[in-house]
Amino acid sequence: MKKTLILFFVSLVPLIFLWFGFNLSVHYIQGVELLANPIVLFSIIIILFSLCYSGNKVDIVNLIGLISSIILPLAYIYEFFTWHYTTITGEINFSVSIRTAQIGFYLGLLTSIVFAIYYIIMYRMKIKSLLE
Repeated sequence: MKKTLILFFVSLVPLIFLWFGFNLSVHYIQGVELLANPIVLFSIIIILFSLCYSGNKVDIVNLIGLISSIILPLAYIYEFFTWHYTTITGEINFSVSIRTAQIGFYLGLLTSIVFAIYYIIMYRMKIKSLLE
């Protein structure tokens, strides 16, 4: 449980880095701004609650935590495609997203995917131990 909690906090560290920007001295987006998205904020709170509350039990709290851990990388990908939509380009453009993504975004996406996979594996192990 401690390992999962530590891995979760490590997956949140890239939020402090720069994520997107055309000209970093003029307009850029930091990962912390993603916390303004209620889905992301709610998912983080749910994951923390499920990690601290449930322990080694398999219950609805763990299942909701699992779903929230999958939502986080999906929210990051959504942000990747849409961060420039309303204020800069007015369209969803994959090439703009690729050109403007900074290392912080890629680290955030990678660590959130690793955490989601780890959470899935741990959840499956808990279910297996109950069935035996």
